[in-house]
Amino acid sequence: MELAARQGQPILILQGGRDYQVTVDDDLARWKSGLANRPELTIRVLPADNHFFFPRQRLVKPGRERATAAHGPRW
Repeated sequence: MELAARQGQPILILQGGRDYQVTVDDDLARWKSGLANRPELTIRVLPADNHFFFPRQRLVKPGRERATAAHGPRW
């Protein structure tokens, strides 16, 4: 976060809303707080996406995540 705070470029943070590895409540909150002085910070939470930006109907528990080509990232 210290390195990101020192950068002179705009910052984009993408967060999966159903990510249990990097969470909205804990991890993203720390990033928001740590970079609060950066006016060129953009944060987008993709509510249905997991850690890999795969859309999920529900939060999948650790060890149960499967990445498949048919359900890959949306980009």
